[in-house]
Amino acid sequence: MSLERKRNLAVTAYCLYIAAYYLILFFEIEPFVSYTSTVGLVGDAIAIAFFWIGVQHQPKERRLPWILFSATVVLYSCGEALWAYYTDFLGIDPNTPSVCDFFYVSNTFTSIFAIVFYLRQTGINFKAIAFDLFISAFAVGGILYNFVLLPMLEQEDANLVSLFINLNMSALDLMFFVAILLLVFGADSRQFFTRRIFLMGVAFLGFFAIDQVTLIFDIYGMELPTVIEPLWAFPLVLLGYVSTYPEDGKKPSLPPRPRLEAALEYGRVLLPYLFTFCILFLVGIKFDLLDSLFLWAVLLVVLLSLRQILILLRNHRLMATIRENEKRLNLQNSELQRLNQKIMRDAEIDFLTQLANRRCIDQSFVRLAPPEGVEESLGVLLIDVDYFKRINDTFGHQVGDFVLKQVAACIRSVIRGGDIAGRFGGDEFIVLLPGAGRDAVASVADRLQEKIHGNNALVSRGVTLSIGCTSQTVTSKTYNTDQLLKQADDALYHAKEKGRNQFVLFQAEG
Repeated sequence: MSLERKRNLAVTAYCLYIAAYYLILFFEIEPFVSYTSTVGLVGDAIAIAFFWIGVQHQPKERRLPWILFSATVVLYSCGEALWAYYTDFLGIDPNTPSVCDFFYVSNTFTSIFAIVFYLRQTGINFKAIAFDLFISAFAVGGILYNFVLLPMLEQEDANLVSLFINLNMSALDLMFFVAILLLVFGADSRQFFTRRIFLMGVAFLGFFAIDQVTLIFDIYGMELPTVIEPLWAFPLVLLGYVSTYPEDGKKPSLPPRPRLEAALEYGRVLLPYLFTFCILFLVGIKFDLLDSLFLWAVLLVVLLSLRQILILLRNHRLMATIRENEKRLNLQNSELQRLNQKIMRDAEIDFLTQLANRRCIDQSFVRLAPPEGVEESLGVLLIDVDYFKRINDTFGHQVGDFVLKQVAACIRSVIRGGDIAGRFGGDEFIVLLPGAGRDAVASVADRLQEKIHGNNALVSRGVTLSIGCTSQTVTSKTYNTDQLLKQADDALYHAKEKGRNQFVLFQAEG
């Protein structure tokens, strides 16, 4: 069964579970209504199934966080199962501490480790945003301490063990809050609001909200309504759903999002100010909102916030200007590189025939010199258009230029990719054939003659070629370009002497 099908089946099972649960409550079907905690375990079981599917499809090097998250769900489910046993079957409401709390505390530690390992794998740049996140987390910690922990400590039955358990839950809440901030502000802007990051942030927010609701109900001695029972498993199921998306560890291929980056930057910097206003508001409610010193403090924070916003706007404008200048400079550099390449090409290419010019041929001779201690063959063809002056006089210079272009095209068609063809002078061409022996040189000259004879545009104007060929096996010490050119030139002279329209291979005398 494919991963997509497994995922869809698990989602369908959870939706059917939610629908069935509320139908049972609506129609007050017994005995299920009396065992709501037990029925609520079905959601935990579906979450475990999600993680079972997800862990199997994660790359081995990236499985650890998801294994820890799976352990978290199992521990939480064990605690919930014990709670259901006490409340639904024994009719006892366990006090804190109880055996259930052992699983809840263990669940906290595995959750924290799982979050830490997952955030490390996402490649979040924590250093750049650490101070702003610390201020936000510090503010939330203060709110949790004053409005959640202190009321619990003031209860008459409070003890060290219950305090530890409540601190444990608050620490996990704070960790969830920090994880949400890191996912939102620390992830690459190209990852922001992708399905994985968004759903994981919602899951962490769900965990945070559920714990706060549970603690508030506990502080005020209220009983949790049964209608919200199936919602406890929602963050677990959602996190399990996220685990079924295999991570490849690659950087996102999407383009950067400058506007989103700017919005996230503003949000990260201004968030501590928002929490500061919240704390000031709570202080004002507790003491006196209209106290002059309190109002002065609020106005001072407002002014500092405005100052920070102005600095952010100025920095954003500066960064936009820098990016625009960089873009313009990159375009200018690209244009300069293109022009430089064109200049270099024009300096080495004959304008009319688009073959190498005399300067490029001279450089090629130098480049083709054999390395020290190595013997290499080099073939040379000198090619002359027979009676080219007569063609110019008879047909005109435009036709003469056309003939030279056609001859150049024929030369290009018979040589290899590593061979070098150039225009050596007015109607004279040269071909350098690295590694070519006498037979290979003769074969190229023969194919070139066939090409010329098969070109109707050249044949109709009586164009023929005389070709002088030579080949030498040389070393770095015996390599002599003047000698090669003289041999090819002598062979070309003999080809003309023998009546032209042919090639001659140089033969050493004696």
